[in-house]
Amino acid sequence: MKKTLCTLVFVLLTSQMSFAQVKFEDFVTGLADNFSNDVIRTKQAVETTGTPYLMDDEWMKGQLVTANQKSELLNMRFNLAENAFEVENKGSIVIVDTYLIKAVEIQSPKKITLKNGFMADKDENIDKATMFEVLYEGDMILLKRDYANFSKGVASYGSATRKDVYSKSTRYYAFKDGEYHRIKKLRSKDLLKFYDKSTKKDVEKFAKENKLSFKNKSDLKKILNYAESM
Repeated sequence: MKKTLCTLVFVLLTSQMSFAQVKFEDFVTGLADNFSNDVIRTKQAVETTGTPYLMDDEWMKGQLVTANQKSELLNMRFNLAENAFEVENKGSIVIVDTYLIKAVEIQSPKKITLKNGFMADKDENIDKATMFEVLYEGDMILLKRDYANFSKGVASYGSATRKDVYSKSTRYYAFKDGEYHRIKKLRSKDLLKFYDKSTKKDVEKFAKENKLSFKNKSDLKKILNYAESM
């Protein structure tokens, strides 16, 4: 059975309240109490190639977080093209725009915490609602951002049929000294360029002796912790 895709537009409450984990209906009420005109629209499916979702078409289990409350564990997907979370709720899919929340704690199929609220940067198309996975947080903040690029009416080879196409990509940023620095890859060359030659040499030796990889999230934290301790 096709599910109705509905978009609810909310505004955040400005009043203070104690932080609590709540059912989704109550979480939505907490967002929408001061909004009088909910907007609902139905989105019809079209023939597409690729997917705009963070984990392809796989649904995730996670919790939405604001400054003062956390939802129950929900079935959701992150639509990268629309920068919004799609939440299953009683036969419908509710769209929660990222500007309404502060973070999302994904529990499965793998643990990831996505956060927003970082400094805006027009050149990098980053605003306060842009969601990042925080890979490391210290004097330098290492951020991962996933994209879904949309191309409409792409011609198919050997066919008159045209399709809409989603293609995904990833960018890494080091936020340091009030600026975003784009990181090409998670490797020593790119991540240690912010340190002097002596520190870089010591860190590379530390990683090699302890068999740590810059591509492994857990190892990466150990490496950067060591770098910033020097």
